[in-house]
Amino acid sequence: MKARTLQPKDKSVPGSTSARSQTAPTVRWSAPPLPAASLLQLQRSRGNRFVQQALRAVLIQPKLTRNNEQNVAPRRASPTRPNPSAGITQLSPPLIQRWSLHGNIATSNSEADTLSGLSRLLTGSDHSWPCIQPVKMVSPKAVGADYPYFVLKGDKFDVSNLRLSAGPTLNLRMLGDADDPPLGLAFGKVYGGTVTLGPEEDIEAAATSGKTPIQELVLAGHTYGGTAIWGHGNSWDVAKVNPNDPSPTKELATVGMLPRRCWFTPNAKVRIVGCDSAFVARGFANAFLRRGASATGTNHDVCGWTSTAPTASVFMTFDFLPCHWPPTPPRRHTAASMNSAPRRWVTTVGRL
Repeated sequence: MKARTLQPKDKSVPGSTSARSQTAPTVRWSAPPLPAASLLQLQRSRGNRFVQQALRAVLIQPKLTRNNEQNVAPRRASPTRPNPSAGITQLSPPLIQRWSLHGNIATSNSEADTLSGLSRLLTGSDHSWPCIQPVKMVSPKAVGADYPYFVLKGDKFDVSNLRLSAGPTLNLRMLGDADDPPLGLAFGKVYGGTVTLGPEEDIEAAATSGKTPIQELVLAGHTYGGTAIWGHGNSWDVAKVNPNDPSPTKELATVGMLPRRCWFTPNAKVRIVGCDSAFVARGFANAFLRRGASATGTNHDVCGWTSTAPTASVFMTFDFLPCHWPPTPPRRHTAASMNSAPRRWVTTVGRL
């Protein structure tokens, strides 16, 4: 089929200058394409030559002739929606750039500032905002658990808990010298520490509920492949500890009573001493430790010993339960010797 040229009708007034001078564009027109099934029938009935001619006809695309391109009005471009991020350099989240820091006091410079954004700025995580203490909040709605939603320009907050890298050192054991001899005595001689009747309460007291977060903790006691540590008639299951307890409120945060996730410094080191205590260490990290902190526990049984030959001594070994003489060497008389034993300790990093 041959292409033909169609001339659109001129709707100008006859005899006018515009009607005489305007040249209508020439458009090539082609027949609509034939379905493949129809072409197949034509091929069978009339041969390949006829089908080739039909294909050449349907492949002709309508286009303007070169001579009349300049006389055709340009097509109006479709409007494009502006890109709000065009020309903006992605350096850091925009909300946290508005905070101003002077020492450990952060001041909000925008109504869009958030405590989670401030936490992200200082720690890389949104989740440490409960450790930020309000100093001044002007909104009357900033009360109770909803106070993070009412941060206004000019509000001030103490962020020292997020930035401290030094803090108290605490050494606790859940066995006295006379408990389960000679293990209790060995704990005391090798690791020292204070006998605790309630380790969680002693940790809270040392950390003053988050005002002075702990940097180092040693906790020794009976452990055996679970998440509980016990001794001296007391037991503590760290898997039952909620890191967000007590729940953050403006009243508690203002006086420095912070959740358990705030009781240790971001770089804290915790060591749990006992038989297969790595499970307790993992549970402890999940309950108390933020990113950058870690808890370490054993992957082996430990035993305590007393000996009179060649001299009187108290020591510990990585051994096998039940503890039977003679002990498996080497004998370890100091905490440094125990802690440096190869392939006997497993470390879990904090994720809060």
